[in-house]
Amino acid sequence: DVRVVDRDEPRIVDPTDAEEKALDSRLTVALLPDHKICALQKGGNFPLMIGDIDAMVTLAIAKGQEIREIIGRTP
Repeated sequence: DVRVVDRDEPRIVDPTDAEEKALDSRLTVALLPDHKICALQKGGNFPLMIGDIDAMVTLAIAKGQEIREIIGRTP
């Protein structure tokens, strides 16, 4: 899964505990290897607009792919 936080740019991916406490909203996106979403979890006290969710999911898919490629290269 990939956690994306904050509605404003720049968005932070997989924040530290201190970063997460300072931000107003977060979206955790769990993805299958084929990039299909299998779970979403919204946290924080502020709502997310559809555009925010779309941008956060798009970023999570890209970062998830990067992570899978790195893991695939690890012996």
